[in-house]
Amino acid sequence: MPSRQRLVAYLATLALLAPRLAQAEQKIGIVDYQRAVLEVDEGKAARTRLEQLKESKQKEFDKAQEALAKEGDTLQKQAPTMTDAVRAQRATEYQKKVAELRQAMAKGEAELSQGQRDSFGPIEERMQAIVNGVAQQEGFSIILIKQAVASGAPSLDVTNQVVRLYNEKYPSKTPASTPSKKSDAPKK
Repeated sequence: MPSRQRLVAYLATLALLAPRLAQAEQKIGIVDYQRAVLEVDEGKAARTRLEQLKESKQKEFDKAQEALAKEGDTLQKQAPTMTDAVRAQRATEYQKKVAELRQAMAKGEAELSQGQRDSFGPIEERMQAIVNGVAQQEGFSIILIKQAVASGAPSLDVTNQVVRLYNEKYPSKTPASTPSKKSDAPKK
């Protein structure tokens, strides 16, 4: 066989085998980022702090709403005995207080959202370095985020390993005040 025909035959064979060779070398992993971020010690402590802040703000708003409701009831009961001018003035003041409370509640929600980003953002960034290290150490070609995977074998999930390595590399300075319960899933 002439060398040109051999080359064409070799390239054709290589083209047919290339997908199989490439597929054989691929190793895929899955990580549940949300679970990992919430399970690392630092994430548990951040979640506890945020829940306490949320409860505190909720108590403030509940108290303010209750006071405003009482004021509204009083205004409604006394309205028949007031002059039109006084009634209009009191109603305007009441509506202003309602609007201020709504603004305060919206601001509180925005603060909580910002607190979540501030607390969990750095954890997610450091988590990415851990995931990259696991991929390199274990020889993964790619690690997918579990939320984007419709189905996958549990053996592909490296979340427990990522959580363990994260806690080893970044020990939490503030322990979570919730009882620490280890994951029931086996560690790799």
